[in-house]
Amino acid sequence: MCIILHNSDGRPMNKYHLRTAYENNPHGYGFMWVEGGHLNIVKGMPKDFGEIWYLASQLSGFAYTLHLRWRTMGAMTVDQCHPFQILDKDNDGLDFGMVHNGTLFEMPKHPEKSDTQLFSENLRKKILEKDPEFRLNFIPKIEEKIGKHNKMVFMTSDNRTLFINKHLGKMINGIWYSNTYSLEKNYRSSPIVTELDVKFGDKDFKMPLPFERGRWVHKRSAMPKWNREVKSKWNQEVKSNKTRATLELTSKSIH
Repeated sequence: MCIILHNSDGRPMNKYHLRTAYENNPHGYGFMWVEGGHLNIVKGMPKDFGEIWYLASQLSGFAYTLHLRWRTMGAMTVDQCHPFQILDKDNDGLDFGMVHNGTLFEMPKHPEKSDTQLFSENLRKKILEKDPEFRLNFIPKIEEKIGKHNKMVFMTSDNRTLFINKHLGKMINGIWYSNTYSLEKNYRSSPIVTELDVKFGDKDFKMPLPFERGRWVHKRSAMPKWNREVKSKWNQEVKSNKTRATLELTSKSIH
């Protein structure tokens, strides 16, 4: 998963938070901010944290949004880095860009494009067809469709900033973060629990866990399922121990 940082007044960033967020999401970055009547977008594949810190420092005093990417879908290229420009002022009359933290499972799979890029392309078509005056009144309704673990930030060249699921992020010292797990030092390298030790009577049993750290489930149908063989073995062990416990209790009662 990625992380979005929105700095609404261009205040100095917490360097430790920014460095930790970068170390946990090193697969690309992107800034967007309004200057000179245009929405400016700069993105790339970072060489080191110094590049991120320099750019953030240069934007002091500007309201800006920063996206740090952890690749889950799409190629690991500059083109797949956020923000994605949905509308262009020179051609469409308005600059409109977006960043996204989460996964849109409903989007079709594409060998090169990420779910966010496909979403932005579909959104552009919808705006041009149904919202030619760029009121963008329907943007908040997107929240109902994409699930509570998806967050988005949109910015326009006429100084509008729109959020999806803003309440699920967190404000820290005036900066909005789309998640806080990216601020945990060495989050990506933390040990992953893959098995659960379970004890039935005098027997030890290991149950594999189909979960991966950093992966969030966005809809019920995408919830990981238990392996049938594991589930069957689990049920057999429970049934066997219940039967043994009943027999032992009955035996004690007879004596």
